[in-house]
Amino acid sequence: MFSKIWLMNIVLAGCAVFFGIKAHDVWVAKEKSVPAIPVTQKSVAQPGKRILNRSVPRESVYKSVTNANLFSPDRAEFIPEEPEPEPEVKELSLLGKKITLHGVVMMDDYKSALITNPKREADERKNKWVKVGDTIDDDLEVAEIRKESILLAQGDKKYEVPLYDKSKTRTREKVKKSAKPTVVVSESQKASSKQGTSEKAGVSAPEFEMIDTPFGKMKRRVRKPEPKAAVEKKEAPSEPEFEIVDTPFGKIKRRKN
Repeated sequence: MFSKIWLMNIVLAGCAVFFGIKAHDVWVAKEKSVPAIPVTQKSVAQPGKRILNRSVPRESVYKSVTNANLFSPDRAEFIPEEPEPEPEVKELSLLGKKITLHGVVMMDDYKSALITNPKREADERKNKWVKVGDTIDDDLEVAEIRKESILLAQGDKKYEVPLYDKSKTRTREKVKKSAKPTVVVSESQKASSKQGTSEKAGVSAPEFEMIDTPFGKMKRRVRKPEPKAAVEKKEAPSEPEFEIVDTPFGKIKRRKN
């Protein structure tokens, strides 16, 4: 045990001497000069002027400008093209039957019209659907289908079949107002209503009179005398009669029937 303690002390003493020498070297040693690190600045290259190679457009690009020269001596006034005259609105009749347009269906590229069938046979319907290019008669063809009309071509002539009659103005139909319901009154209600009106007629309107007061003239209601029947009803009833009766407890007053 004694030897172990001395061994530990020797180890601790050696550590103390070692760290003491190192600490002395730190305080006593000269400062070493740190070599300066050269800093090199990057040269920023200044942007130089770039030469852009622009392609010169061809002469054909300027032809539209040169052809429409405003200062050309040969410049003429622009005359707009005259639109084609509207086809005459005529009533077509084939074999004495009038062609009438009933409706038009237009959806994307699909166009169709419902017209009367001028050459109706026994097994055919009264109306039929036609498209552009269909022939109604041997020389009558559907040239165009519009929103509210169709054009029929017969050689060089064109006819318009309108959906509505242009001679008549389209007016909205007036909605008839519903008539008020008739009230049916029974006889009992009629009798009660008549009785109520007669009672109201019997009651006369109140009368007023003007009287002088310290504050000026005032209007006062005139009291009318009440009818005799009402006065008799309001009269005080007759006093009841009593009689004295002998009882074991003494004399008692009793009302007569």
